[in-house]
Amino acid sequence: MNQVLHQIKDNPLLQAVFNNVSCGIVLVDKERNILALNSVFERTLGISSRSLLGKKIGELLGCVHLKGRVALEKCCLENECQECEIRKAALYAITYNKPYQGNAAIVVSVKNVTHHISFQLKAVPFSFAGERYAVVLLQNFTKLKALKQNLEHFAGIDSIIGKHQTIIDLKELIKEVAQYDFPVVIQGESGTGKELVALAIHQESRRANQMFVPVNCAAIPHGLLESELFGHVKGAFTGALKDKKGRFELADGGTIFLDEIGDLDFNIQAKLLRVLQEGSFERLGSTETTRVDVRVISATNKDLQDEVEAGRFRLDLYYRLCVAPVMLPSLRERKSDIPLLAKYFVDYFAKAEDGQVPKISKGAMEILKGHSWRGNVRELQNVIQFSLMKSKGKIIKKEHLPSYITKQSESSYTSYSRTKKLTKKKVLQALEKAKGNKQQAARELGVARSTLYRFLKNLK
Repeated sequence: MNQVLHQIKDNPLLQAVFNNVSCGIVLVDKERNILALNSVFERTLGISSRSLLGKKIGELLGCVHLKGRVALEKCCLENECQECEIRKAALYAITYNKPYQGNAAIVVSVKNVTHHISFQLKAVPFSFAGERYAVVLLQNFTKLKALKQNLEHFAGIDSIIGKHQTIIDLKELIKEVAQYDFPVVIQGESGTGKELVALAIHQESRRANQMFVPVNCAAIPHGLLESELFGHVKGAFTGALKDKKGRFELADGGTIFLDEIGDLDFNIQAKLLRVLQEGSFERLGSTETTRVDVRVISATNKDLQDEVEAGRFRLDLYYRLCVAPVMLPSLRERKSDIPLLAKYFVDYFAKAEDGQVPKISKGAMEILKGHSWRGNVRELQNVIQFSLMKSKGKIIKKEHLPSYITKQSESSYTSYSRTKKLTKKKVLQALEKAKGNKQQAARELGVARSTLYRFLKNLK
């Protein structure tokens, strides 16, 4: 091994190629142990090459199946590791002395938060001093760097930015519900930061050192969602070539976050209800019961009560999930936080690009404060990112904002807001027109759903 490393270190040409190509390069032996890795890995993942020598590539990337030494020692017995594309690529190149090329997918843990990432993979064999080795090349894996940066800046209760009373109350509520293990439902419009709040609850809880596993229920096709949540056994359906752990198993001991819970179909709702009641389930195609200790936090931009009344959501599941409801305010309800949030995003994106941190002109800020923000904080984040690009690191002016925002002046938005001032008569008319659907009524009134809820509560 030392001879191989010396060959690389003593050859200026090899050193130049090894450390200056855009992809990650790892040199492994027949046991798939890391002998060397290039500086791309160090820069992207923020790690020292010395700390990873002699370990597996899965450890380098943070594969959840290798979490802990016990799991690592048994990795060759695990179906996930037997079928791992990275492992197969290295073994193929060494065993058959041929290059291997394909795509790889892996579930990784970054600061105890799981993410599914994919990248292009190539393994090339070579021999030295009678031993065979493989050079494994990973391309487009830099998403891991973005994940690390995001989790450093957008995680925990302190990353919930705002001084408005609704945010102060929200932070207090997060601390309260975090002390208990009962299910939490986070409700709010799209872009209000539901996953951020879920992660804050997890990190304030006793499970903070365990896994946080997010699942976007709306992004996974219904036919695959049951397998994603609960796993499957080999042969359970066409294409099930190996056993697979589901997200609930990955979250054992920690927290699972089910985003867009209102999109679950009835069959999966029934299985989820059993997990909440008994802490057990069966993998798809299996009769063996799996038990887990998982806290469930869910989120939706739908009104679950309306979904229950419409027959699309189980009443018993609703009561199981909604032990502690958390309502997130829209950005329209806390416009005083817009300057604070805008500055936060300017600082974050400018520093991420190692550029100068510009200011926002008074005129541009007035337009931002007057915008309706249908996409809430996520929309503001995207607007700031766009404006930084247009301003080229200099002061952000009106002309640097997206055109759809500059067309809406603060005065027009203010007058629009005045026409939408709630009265008992307007609310009752809107509810009657929407046949009791509060979400539709709020849309008709031009206010956030949470605003309508508070107004109705005050009427009682």
